[in-house]
Amino acid sequence: LLFQNRIGIVTENVLEIEIKDINFIKMKKVLLEEMLQVNFNEISKSGTKKEMALYLKGSKEDLLYIKNFIEERLNRPQVIDLTED
Repeated sequence: LLFQNRIGIVTENVLEIEIKDINFIKMKKVLLEEMLQVNFNEISKSGTKKEMALYLKGSKEDLLYIKNFIEERLNRPQVIDLTED
């Protein structure tokens, strides 16, 4: 599931990754199959960071769509609201 500021992976468990926590994303060949590697920081409730990697399998077209979707949001300039209410 792709959202504006996060992605959701639904398997046996639900994993939500904030776009801001993604370090990089790239296509990678694993065991002769093209997969999408998502490297991200998992932040525990106590605030400690742990670098994790997630590999997604699917059609190359779908993986490239997800990759482009995330890269667009990673490279998007941060919008800061300078107006006051």
